[in-house]
Amino acid sequence: MISVSVVIATASVCGAVYLIQTVLFNRAEAVRLFQEINAVDKRTQHISALKLSVRDTNAERARLMNITDTTVVTIIDDIEDAAAAAGVKSVVDSISPTEAPAGDVSLSSYLVSIRSEGPFTALMHALALYETLPAPIMVEQVFIEHTGTAWAMSVRVRVLVAEKDV
Repeated sequence: MISVSVVIATASVCGAVYLIQTVLFNRAEAVRLFQEINAVDKRTQHISALKLSVRDTNAERARLMNITDTTVVTIIDDIEDAAAAAGVKSVVDSISPTEAPAGDVSLSSYLVSIRSEGPFTALMHALALYETLPAPIMVEQVFIEHTGTAWAMSVRVRVLVAEKDV
C-alpha cells in the first residue's frame, strides 16, 4: 500500500511543478507586456517628435508656400530685373512648359532660356542673382562666350510655380 509520505511527497512535487510553471508563465507574460509597453512608448515618442517637427517648421513651410504662390510671369519679371540690376542687357529667348518634378501635379515646371550681354563680371553677378532669387528657380545650363568686344551668356533655368497660378 502507498504510504502517506509518498502521497505527500508526490503532491508536494506536483505543487512545486505547478508553482514553477505559473511563475515562469507569469514572468513570460510580464516580459511580453513590458515589450508592448516599450513599443507603445516609442511610438508615442515618435509621434510627439513628428508633431514638434511640424510645429517647428510652420514658418518655413508658410514661406515656401509663399514662394511657390507666384506666377511664371512674375518670376520672369524678377529675372529681367535681376539682369538689369547686374548691369547686363538681357532677353528672355523662350519659355516652354516641361513635366513637373517627380510627377507632382501641384506644381508646373517651365524651362526659361535667357540671353545676356555685358562685361564678364556683370554676367557673373547676374548669374548669382538668378540663383538667389526668392523663387523656385534652378539654373540648369550656362554657356558663356566672348564675342569679340563683349561677353555673352546663355542661361537655361527651370522655374516651378503652383498649378493654380498657371
